[in-house]
Amino acid sequence: MQTFPAPTATPLVARRGWLRWLPTALKELAGRRELLWNMTVRGVKSQYQQSILGYAWAVLNPLLQMAVLTFVFSTLLNLFSLGYPYPLFLYVGLLPWTFFSHAVASATDSVAGSASLITKVYFPREILPIAAVLGKVVDLAFGALVLVSLFVLYRHSLSLMVLWVPVIFAIQLIFTVGVSLPLAALNLFYRDIRYLVGVALMLWMY
Repeated sequence: MQTFPAPTATPLVARRGWLRWLPTALKELAGRRELLWNMTVRGVKSQYQQSILGYAWAVLNPLLQMAVLTFVFSTLLNLFSLGYPYPLFLYVGLLPWTFFSHAVASATDSVAGSASLITKVYFPREILPIAAVLGKVVDLAFGALVLVSLFVLYRHSLSLMVLWVPVIFAIQLIFTVGVSLPLAALNLFYRDIRYLVGVALMLWMY
């Protein structure tokens, strides 16, 4: 009599569906929130640990990028800035993009770069890319101080539309994590992903 192999167990996502699996995954992440916090702090400290200027790079990096792009777009290309001071006009868009691009690039390599850790102890692997994204929020906060300084320098007042900033940032944060998670998983199997992500982000910016 011919026998057939027993059917393999279907993945949790396939059996329950995304709508039933997602609360379970979020609950597990919430239970490891202390680990997520420690991984985020560890990533922030290691980023500038051996740098001479240290956390000053969180301010200098967007400032230097703004200076270069201001020269290129306002002087060489002579693009219109809608009547606003060009550094301020440029930096308002550059700040959230810098956060997104740096967060995605860092999160893409987060799991592959922690291979020695994930093989020793179990924890939700999603914590690594999420911690990498949250670590870039610190850089965003320093960059926001520069933006406030530019508003004061150019004596430009804010409108009530600024109240939408927390909502827009929350949407961007969720989107950034959503992009980073599959890229971090793919980079485990295809190490070319990290280089493709860098090229794609550069093209996406321009």
